[in-house]
Amino acid sequence: MVIQKVEIQNFRLFYRHNEFVFSNGLNLIIGANGDGKTTFYDALEWLFCTDGINKMDTKFISKKRWEELLPNDSDEVRVAMAYEHEGRQKVLVKHFRFTKSYDGEVRTSNYMFSLIDDNGREQSVKDGVYFDKDLPSEIRKFIMLNGWSDLNVLQSSNAMKILINSHSNVRDFDAYFAFMEYATRNAERARDHALKMDKKNADRAGLLKKTIDTEVALLAEVEREIHEKENEAVNFENLLKSVFEGSEASKLLVSVNHKIERLTQKRSECIARIREHYNANLLSDMWILLGFKNIAKEYSAKVNELRKERRKLESDYLVNNAVARAAKLLESGASEYFDQPDFYKHDFACDLQNQEVLLERNLAEIAKITQKIKETIALNERLHNDVAKIDANLETEYEQKKRFLAQADGLTEEQLLANYENLSNWLDKKHQAESRIDMLKRAKMEHVNRLEEARLSLSKMSEGTDAARYAKVALLLQHIHNAFKNARDENKRRIINTIEDKANMFLQHLYTDDYTGLIRMVETQNGQVEAFLIDADSCRVFRPSYSLRKAYLLSLLLSIGEVLNEKNNTEMPLIINDSVSCYDENNENKFFDATNRQMIILTSDYLAQGHDGRKVVDADKLSSISGTAYRIEKKRPFDNTKLATMQTTISKIK
Repeated sequence: MVIQKVEIQNFRLFYRHNEFVFSNGLNLIIGANGDGKTTFYDALEWLFCTDGINKMDTKFISKKRWEELLPNDSDEVRVAMAYEHEGRQKVLVKHFRFTKSYDGEVRTSNYMFSLIDDNGREQSVKDGVYFDKDLPSEIRKFIMLNGWSDLNVLQSSNAMKILINSHSNVRDFDAYFAFMEYATRNAERARDHALKMDKKNADRAGLLKKTIDTEVALLAEVEREIHEKENEAVNFENLLKSVFEGSEASKLLVSVNHKIERLTQKRSECIARIREHYNANLLSDMWILLGFKNIAKEYSAKVNELRKERRKLESDYLVNNAVARAAKLLESGASEYFDQPDFYKHDFACDLQNQEVLLERNLAEIAKITQKIKETIALNERLHNDVAKIDANLETEYEQKKRFLAQADGLTEEQLLANYENLSNWLDKKHQAESRIDMLKRAKMEHVNRLEEARLSLSKMSEGTDAARYAKVALLLQHIHNAFKNARDENKRRIINTIEDKANMFLQHLYTDDYTGLIRMVETQNGQVEAFLIDADSCRVFRPSYSLRKAYLLSLLLSIGEVLNEKNNTEMPLIINDSVSCYDENNENKFFDATNRQMIILTSDYLAQGHDGRKVVDADKLSSISGTAYRIEKKRPFDNTKLATMQTTISKIK
């Protein structure tokens, strides 16, 4: 299919009649944002819709054309495409009329969707839904991309499954399956009828038939459970994929939370060990005696001074008292001896000296209290330092946690932690389902072997009779049925491998001089198909860079298009409304050179800033490509606040 011409009339920004004539290769429609690129894409999308529903939507009507209509005047919204398909010229047209009423309301009428087919001899007009035969709806999503978010369809396992089943040799086997099932049932009925006529082997045949029926029923039950478990495994795989991209952040968050929890606990333990009840310790633990050593020294010094003073006073007293007494004795003439009186009536000095001795004995115990006080204060200071370090570490971990949450693609902490918990649980569930599938497949083979053995025994029974011949025919048809099934599966694997090989070749062409990885396409448990990137260790790359992801999805797109062209023996165009550059300004040329299929690219890549601030075509850059190019832009002047003043103008520039 090659698009030759597109006509757009009164469709939103495309005021009155507009026409694009396309070449068989590259076609560029260059415009800035808001100039009408998406309007062109939407017009084709509206034209290609073949669901049979009336599509007279007033939002498609050109506001400018509507504003200039007089009451009761009318015009039409029309989109048409002339194309060549399988050697025949065709025109697809969709249009409806709109009328402005006297009260300013809009009325729509005369909706028509038609396909004009010119086979060179005569022209026929069909309903537009027949266009679906030329461009099936399941293919359109692989040839029409409105922004790179549409490329996500290439990672949709169900979309890929539908594509491969619908547009490969796989579907050719459906008719064979239906016929073989019909033929096998009839052959088995004929066999069973003939066996009933064989009285000699009727009992044994009945037992074998019962075994066959039992094994068929058991086999159907096993296959049903296998299908359920395969769907279960795929569901858990999809759940795992949904959280796996954030699993690293979840693991890091859990690790940080564990560190925060340990540090917080350690901080609490440190604070609990701090003993700073110093006021109570002064009396309860006799810490008040901490300075008593100096007091004791001062006390001892004063006692010594007192002792010295006492001795001096005593000596002076004794001398003076002795002289006085001697003089009295001489005067009196007495010659008897007399006692020396005590100088002190109370010997307090001796008491003080005794207390000093007692204090000296207690200073050792006071020294122990001093050491205990020093150790307690040192421990408290060390614990305070530990708490300060823990606080610093906690601050670091909290900052790390903030970074994880800020980079978690909008996931909350609760969601990340739930993902971490679910990851392990879902992995277990997936492994359980896969283990059950393996066991069921082994059981299936046992049932298949018993079924084949019973069928073989039934076919050998009563050799030479009609029953034996019917049994052998039924067995042969069953073998043919299995052969078709194996051939279908092999064809499916072959087309998947072909798409994968071609995609990797395109990837190497598009994304050079940098890490690429390899594209892998796998068939999941329930028969769906999924495409993704792997590294050299065969590990899945869950978060490739934007440019790499774009390159590998583009490679898949080109590969699928090439395979579809080969399988359908016809060419499908590629229509993209976005930049095709992957990672540098010249990369679009690599994309254009990668395939020779028709492409219609709506892009702003070839625009540059003009001297007056407006966007202008970059002539030097445009000269590097070959193909057709149109420039679309809004006609000036216009009012930014009024859509009715805007229209898209078209000029062919190459």
